[in-house]
Amino acid sequence: MTNPNTAHHTSVLTHPDWPTVAPYIRVEYYNRDGSARDPRFRLEVLTMPEDVAEVALKLEIGCPSCGRTIHPIRARALSKRSRAPHKRHYYLAVACPLDVSVACSRGYAARDEYLKIRAAL
Repeated sequence: MTNPNTAHHTSVLTHPDWPTVAPYIRVEYYNRDGSARDPRFRLEVLTMPEDVAEVALKLEIGCPSCGRTIHPIRARALSKRSRAPHKRHYYLAVACPLDVSVACSRGYAARDEYLKIRAAL
């Protein structure tokens, strides 16, 4: 019997909707963390047409660490200083949200998946 909490696609790269979403993903480096040779990065979502955003927000994959079904495109928390509280910023995350499991997002499986996505972009 299959686990109902496990998504069919284990990587965003193998999801059939990835080619639609990929052009709107940007690798953002920030050198203050990590090193010049290995800077820290995050995967930000650029503004996309509504039809693409609808597809992106419905994406489901399995967490590479535990297999739980997750939505990899997530809304970034708005800061209290934001002048446009109605405008949402999105990012791509490959593991369980921090409020579900810190271990999943900090593990080697998540790191490896992020590196694969960065290489594919």
